[in-house]
Amino acid sequence: MIKKNNKILTLDEILEITDTGKTDTMQLKIFLPDWITSPSYLFDLVGYIIEISFVETEKVTVWDNENKEYKDITIYKCSSKYKDYSFHYRSNTRCLFIQLPHHHVLGANQEIIIRELKQVMKEHFNITQEYIDKLDNYTLLSRIDYKRDYRYHDLEEYSLIREIVDRVATRSIVRDNYKFDVKADTEDKYMIAYKSSSNRTVEIVCYNKDKEQLNRYKKKKIDLSTYKSSTNLIRFEVRIKNLKLNSLKYRDDTTKEICNYKNNHAPDKLFSEYIEKIYFTEPFYRIDVALNKVKESNIRQDVKDNLCNVLISINEKGYSETRAIYSKSNSKTGKPNYSKFNRYINKLRELKINPLTFSMTWLDGQITTYEQIPNFTLAENCIEEEALII
Repeated sequence: MIKKNNKILTLDEILEITDTGKTDTMQLKIFLPDWITSPSYLFDLVGYIIEISFVETEKVTVWDNENKEYKDITIYKCSSKYKDYSFHYRSNTRCLFIQLPHHHVLGANQEIIIRELKQVMKEHFNITQEYIDKLDNYTLLSRIDYKRDYRYHDLEEYSLIREIVDRVATRSIVRDNYKFDVKADTEDKYMIAYKSSSNRTVEIVCYNKDKEQLNRYKKKKIDLSTYKSSTNLIRFEVRIKNLKLNSLKYRDDTTKEICNYKNNHAPDKLFSEYIEKIYFTEPFYRIDVALNKVKESNIRQDVKDNLCNVLISINEKGYSETRAIYSKSNSKTGKPNYSKFNRYINKLRELKINPLTFSMTWLDGQITTYEQIPNFTLAENCIEEEALII
């Protein structure tokens, strides 16, 4: 029996306040002139931030609204760390950004996060209690990263997952604004990303968590047990950045408070909104298995033939190239029309078949023993951290 404020909680209420590690990290933002209302104290605080920080200068061109012209200015980029918190101050925006690592986020609600931040801010910057007490009203979310971890069984399954991610899946999403990019593919690191040219709204990332943690273990940054907890993990992240948070504020009236994004609803909703555009929700089949499922269905033969051709093309050429093959340009706008291709994709999904399939062979032409791989981006197929009541 669990109580809160002397009230016995229902199962739904318990689940609502249970943290299973869906949030990886978050970044908070404080606009200092709004928070520190004394000009002299603000001047002293900024001076102290510069004094204790690693400082870089950068020349940038900005618009001078008073003189109606562009001018070159030098900005200060100040960075410091304290108790695993990372602080970044920019003189041109006068904003202080605070990066919270995962262990300060796991099992912590807004109240706990702000309470701990107050203590850290007081110690690190010597800020008076008067302003520490007001910090709640001036701390907003500027970025939050959601994660899902899939534990693959062996090298063979990992190789097949990599085939789907690297070669078969779409190269762009959301009206082609987010494009596929290989960030690293070496013995020590693997990471791919989908991001827009501005990279200020959302970024979707996939990387090998095992390799990342192994490197940290080799550098003695983590212990062996911590590394072992990441063995055979591939991680998918959806990173919600400041411009997206701003748009959600106006679209859904969702204010940029931590509690609105660190709960049991927002992570799944925002993660699925983007990841399903890339990997869908159905399990991944070996190409011959997927073709047999189409052939054994009760749809018309001509539709079966078309769906089989689409599946084969996606498997051989990739999703994006196949979509381009099946598209026709609009005679008026000149833009590609994907309606025919989309109908085929929807029909496959109605048959519970993921349009993305893997090949019958893997490393060095070996016949794969896998006929099906669970959809490695769905919550029910991913591992959860030990649940904490927050």
